[in-house]
Amino acid sequence: MKNLPLLPNEKVIEKVKFAKRIFLIDIILLIAILSLSQQFQQYSLLSFLLIFLFFPLLIKTLFDFYRINFHYVYITNERLIYQKGLIYKRIRIINLSNITEILIRTHLLDFNKLLTTYKIIVVNNKPIILKNILNGDRVGRKVKSIVGIVGIKIE
Repeated sequence: MKNLPLLPNEKVIEKVKFAKRIFLIDIILLIAILSLSQQFQQYSLLSFLLIFLFFPLLIKTLFDFYRINFHYVYITNERLIYQKGLIYKRIRIINLSNITEILIRTHLLDFNKLLTTYKIIVVNNKPIILKNILNGDRVGRKVKSIVGIVGIKIE
């Protein structure tokens, strides 16, 4: 763990990894939008709409890159540790006993549940949303077994 001391009896069980596949899909979409807008005439309405679509997708791509490379999530036997950022580290530590429920959302075409989004609801706190987790089914089973939640709801 990056500069974060653990409790005496605490072990890191899982380091959650974010999927890089989403970032690559965003890059391919950006390249496709640029090539399509270049094929149309310079001042056409369709070219304008494609360039108008380009900028929000570029911002989403930058946020995905930041999350993949600079957010760290660790699951220990006592806590869930979510560290955001590289320079200004914002650390959120949650005891596993405070987690009330875990909601899962998967993509329609993700039959193996490799890319999942988790919404972890905590007592008296803002929920944590973990988007596009790699091997999300395995991570969900481990958290479920550690926390002791009977079922995980699918949103």
